[in-house]
Amino acid sequence: MPYLICDPTVEDITAYLIDLDGTVTESPPNIIGDGSKRLWIDLTNVSEGEHTVIAYAKNMWKTSGPSEPLTFSKNAPTTPSGLALSLS
Repeated sequence: MPYLICDPTVEDITAYLIDLDGTVTESPPNIIGDGSKRLWIDLTNVSEGEHTVIAYAKNMWKTSGPSEPLTFSKNAPTTPSGLALSLS
């Protein structure tokens, strides 16, 4: 499964804002075993095609500036070709 992640941090992050193709959603941080936090979003259900995502971190006081944009494509694999029978 594809996940959108970021580097772990020990900062007091309360949420991440995810801008996926202009639609912003809020997600709680994923807490790792050592107590650090990171972004962890399941992208399985994103539609086919090209997408751009930007993330922001929030704490109780403010929201960070934007991350660098990440552009990715969800496409079906190429159709198999050259089918034949092999008798060996």
